[in-house]
Amino acid sequence: MTDEMNRKRSKALAELVHYEKDQLIHFRYHYEESAQIGAVDEIFELRSGNRGVELVHTVDFDQSTLPWWVKLLIGYLNRFGKAEGEGPLDGIAALLD
Repeated sequence: MTDEMNRKRSKALAELVHYEKDQLIHFRYHYEESAQIGAVDEIFELRSGNRGVELVHTVDFDQSTLPWWVKLLIGYLNRFGKAEGEGPLDGIAALLD
């Protein structure tokens, strides 16, 4: 797999960590050493809601080799930052029509 972030490409090996049919899929991406990222988990979870199904997307850097201050910055920006550009799930509704 090749990941592209801010026009920089990094190669990673994708591992399926956990799968529950129609409920959850959990990937772990092991990046090549030159990327200096380590491993990153990505989880897609379907939850029943009042008006249908909610898709929860989580990216977890706990397994990564990034310095603690970078992880802290990522957490801060994720919580308080303004999203720029398309998100990873934008356009999914159009695919379901």
